[in-house]
Amino acid sequence: MVVAGGVERRLAALELAANGVPVREVARRVGVSVQTVYRWRRLGVQGRAGDAAGGRVAVLERELTLCRRVIEEMRAAMPPKDGTR
Repeated sequence: MVVAGGVERRLAALELAANGVPVREVARRVGVSVQTVYRWRRLGVQGRAGDAAGGRVAVLERELTLCRRVIEEMRAAMPPKDGTR
């Protein structure tokens, strides 16, 4: 049985599954349920936390793009006085 925590355990399970080891055997070796192995295969290494972080990053990137667009529009509408910047 593979003894590891968190990401190491998932990596071991995903590597075994990628090498053709049956899911039931992968689950036995890493000490988790068959359903957990299927979930890990579906979610990948990062799992839910990675998905949530990726979603948050996407939201922040959209917000940054919007802010940059607003700044450019403001610069065009109100150029700096006396040629500063």
